[in-house]
Amino acid sequence: MVVIFLVFLMLFGSKNIPDIARTLGKAMRQFKDATGEIQRDIENSTRDFRNQVEKETRQIRQQVEVENIESKEMPKIIPPPPAYIPMESPLESPETQSDNPVSSSDSNNEKPSV
Repeated sequence: MVVIFLVFLMLFGSKNIPDIARTLGKAMRQFKDATGEIQRDIENSTRDFRNQVEKETRQIRQQVEVENIESKEMPKIIPPPPAYIPMESPLESPETQSDNPVSSSDSNNEKPSV
C-alpha cells in the first residue's frame, strides 16, 4: 500500500494530489447520485406494474370467493349413473360365435335370461 502511495506521489507530485482526490470524490458522488436516480426510476416503474398486478389479483380472489359462496349455497345435484345395459362386443357377434369354439362353448354354459 505504501509502495502504491509513493508511486502515485512521484507521478503526480505533492501539489496535484489534493486536486486529484477532490476530482475523484466529485466523480464518485456523481456516480452514486446517478445510480440512485436510476434505482428510483426502476422502483417507480415497477411500482406501477406491481400495483396493477395486485389489483388484478384482488379481483380474481373476489371472483373465486363469490363462486365458492355460490357453490356452497346451492348443492350440486349429481345425476344417477345410467343403467347398465350389456352390449354385444364385436368379438362375440352371432356371425363370429359359430367360428369361435371358445365363445360357442361359453354361450352354451350361460343361464337363460328370464
